[in-house]
Amino acid sequence: MLTLINVLAQLFIFLVGLGIFVIAIVYVLDRVQKKQAIRRNFPVIGRFRYWFEHLGEFFRQYFFALDREEMPFNRAERSWVYRAAKGENNIVAFGSTRDLRPVGTVIFVNCAFPTLKRDAVDTTEVTLGPFADAPYTTQSVFHISGMSYGAISKPAVLALSNGARQSGIWMNTGEGGLAPQHLESGADLVFQIGTAKYGVRDAEGNLSDERLAAVASHEQVRMFEIKLSQGAKPGFGGQLMAKKVTGFSMHLVPRTTLAQKMDALSSQSNIAGYKAVLVGASHIGKYMPLLMTAAGTIQPAKVLIIGAGVAGLQAIATAKRLGSQVEAFDVRPVVKEQVESLGAKFVEVPADEDDGVGEGGYAKETSDEYKQKQAELLKVHIAKSDLVITTALIPGRPAPKIITEEMVNGMHGGSAIMDLASENGGNCELTKPGEIYTRNGVIIDGLFNIPGTMPIHASQVYSKNVSALVNYMSPEGKLNLDIDDEIISGSMFTHNGEITDERTADALKGDS
Repeated sequence: MLTLINVLAQLFIFLVGLGIFVIAIVYVLDRVQKKQAIRRNFPVIGRFRYWFEHLGEFFRQYFFALDREEMPFNRAERSWVYRAAKGENNIVAFGSTRDLRPVGTVIFVNCAFPTLKRDAVDTTEVTLGPFADAPYTTQSVFHISGMSYGAISKPAVLALSNGARQSGIWMNTGEGGLAPQHLESGADLVFQIGTAKYGVRDAEGNLSDERLAAVASHEQVRMFEIKLSQGAKPGFGGQLMAKKVTGFSMHLVPRTTLAQKMDALSSQSNIAGYKAVLVGASHIGKYMPLLMTAAGTIQPAKVLIIGAGVAGLQAIATAKRLGSQVEAFDVRPVVKEQVESLGAKFVEVPADEDDGVGEGGYAKETSDEYKQKQAELLKVHIAKSDLVITTALIPGRPAPKIITEEMVNGMHGGSAIMDLASENGGNCELTKPGEIYTRNGVIIDGLFNIPGTMPIHASQVYSKNVSALVNYMSPEGKLNLDIDDEIISGSMFTHNGEITDERTADALKGDS
């Protein structure tokens, strides 16, 4: 008897030890493998996720699935076939478990559509903010909540807002800000202020009282909703919660010859410059090229491009292809040759050669003396232009104000300004970021995301930029982060728990 107990005890100890040994091996295998993130982060235990997923099919079939839920033939249909094959009664009664939606289904109902006017009860009025200056009263129980409107098309947003107006309900703008499609229908709106403060923040990322007041000035904006946190990114507006995450941003890719194919800013700016001319041409209501007609000669449109970076140069080339008379201005004298090579006239302010030249070929803040000369010269050229396209940006700074209110007042009726710097505050003092409006007969277009109006090619070139950067980091198919590499270090904003990019650090300080 004792011998049997000893054997069983030893067998038990052996099995326990074997189990521990197997678990240890599985733990090591899970930690070193790179195919499944769950197993890597939760060794051994993570395997239960895939095991339960496999067993789920059988549990659903025998324990959880209702008679009419399985596909392609549910349990009720299989039972009917079994009874028919056995010669048993296979008559099926009308019942609530049958799907009555397919066309041709025989149904029997009593008063399927009752008289609502007779049976319905009117809802009582509910007033929100009864002590506010402008309280909001509604009778509707149902409204349109905030959603990721950026993931759907402009017509979809417009359709929802039209539906809200016709139904007498409000529509929540969601976290992305106020779009023209929200306003177009005339529906009542609830403006959502999310953790990232889209639509109501300044260039530094702080809440802007001015932009908040601008949103509130719309009669349709009845209320504000403050979203304190979000499930996937609680309270931090999308900041990575994990420590020691190495983060890269496409907008930080250095503008060097080697990094050209990774430069997403340049590829998107190229699209913006092209499309800005086409949109601007639709605003001015006149021919772009010189035309000889039976009714006489039509003079070409006069286009002024401010900023001869990637977007500006593409705008120059596009405007010239359309046959317009093009002038271009830039604080960097070094771009004069590029401007003239595209057939445009360079508007030059006499100054020191390095007054507006910053690092990496970008522009920098100019002196007060230069700004005075610039304003006097541009005032003359803007006044005689049919279309002005501004593209001037300074990295890490709000967009410089180049076009003053006085300059806009000097433009003739029917002319237009395309402000491609609107997302950074705009190059024109009168630009309303995200909006198009008319001031004294001059159309001022400050809409965001011009490349997004050409989604096919914008996505195509961006994906190539990202692929090029990833491939550069993985020379032999294996990730190799060479911190000393100019492109890798320049694109990086966090590493080993530290913020490596000054602009990112400044932005986070502004949020705190």
